[in-house]
Amino acid sequence: MRKVVTLAGAAGAAVVGAEVLNRSVSPASLPRGARVGVVALGYPATRDGDVHAIARWRVETAVRVARVFDAELVVMSGGPTRAGIVEADVMLDLAARLGVPADRLAAERRSRSTWENVRESAPLVRHCDVVLLVSDPLHARRARRYWLGQFPADQGRVFVAVDRRPFERWWLLTPTTLSECALALHERLGLPIPKAGRWRRVVPSGAVDTAP
Repeated sequence: MRKVVTLAGAAGAAVVGAEVLNRSVSPASLPRGARVGVVALGYPATRDGDVHAIARWRVETAVRVARVFDAELVVMSGGPTRAGIVEADVMLDLAARLGVPADRLAAERRSRSTWENVRESAPLVRHCDVVLLVSDPLHARRARRYWLGQFPADQGRVFVAVDRRPFERWWLLTPTTLSECALALHERLGLPIPKAGRWRRVVPSGAVDTAP
């Protein structure tokens, strides 16, 4: 019984800790009349080609954000992963089914990491005054850091889209937060990052090229 209580307490602490950490990410304050672009960071589809729960979360958030800010363009970013299934195409299909007009949708189909999501998506939203990055908040904040590492002139142009209710999808937020914390620790210590059975080293910019 004591072991069960201990495990339950640890799980509860992890959930609350994840919520607190992600709430530390500040929302963007956008200028009036800005042309807004939204970039949703990819996540691999399921083995049968369906939308993964995390990818669905990102797409639904991107659609909400796009409606709030009347975004000119919504980009789904992610290249081929399992069995050659392109992350962006799976996410794009869901966004269309959620009502985003075809002329406001675009796909970036080449990237295989967060660093590449940023690099390959940037040209698609270059015409926008403001770019909002969509993912779980800590991952989106890391993506913004990668963006500014590659395009430092975008300091006042690229932001994290924060659109969460308290404890929304905590069962997804908690493991993604633990993953982000582990990646941050590895990066701080200058250690290689395991990815798909291989070890990824620090890229030239000094940022770590990591998992989705």
